[in-house]
Amino acid sequence: MKRIVFKNHLNADMYLYQDVFDTIIEKDPKKAQLLDALEDLFRNADEIYSYDYSGDATLIAYKYIKFYSDCALFGIVNATDMKEQEVIDFYRIDGEETITDNGAEVNRIDFERIGQLISGSNKY
Repeated sequence: MKRIVFKNHLNADMYLYQDVFDTIIEKDPKKAQLLDALEDLFRNADEIYSYDYSGDATLIAYKYIKFYSDCALFGIVNATDMKEQEVIDFYRIDGEETITDNGAEVNRIDFERIGQLISGSNKY
C-alpha cells in the first residue's frame, strides 16, 4: 500500500497511508492543500497533546498543533502502536473561529487543545 512518510520532532517515522488520505480528502477536498504543510507540522509542532481519541481508551492519539498568525494546523496521529504511528486526520482552524461549549462561546483552537501536554509550552 502506498504511503507518505513524515518525520516527527524525535525523528521517528509517521505514516499517512493512501487509503486514509483518500478518505480524508473525500470528506473535505480542501484538506489536500494542507499536505505540503504537514512535514513542518510534525517536525516543528508548537504543542503536542496525548489524548483519548476514541473516548473509551481503545485509541490513544497525539494531537500535533502548529500556530500561525491567522490559523492553526492540527495533525492527529494514532499512538497506540509506537512502532507504526499512523496519521489519521489533519485540519486547519482559522484563528477567529468560535464554538459554543456549555452555553459559552470559546475560541475553537483553544477548544481543540485537549489531553496531556507532552511537548510545547502551552503559551499560545
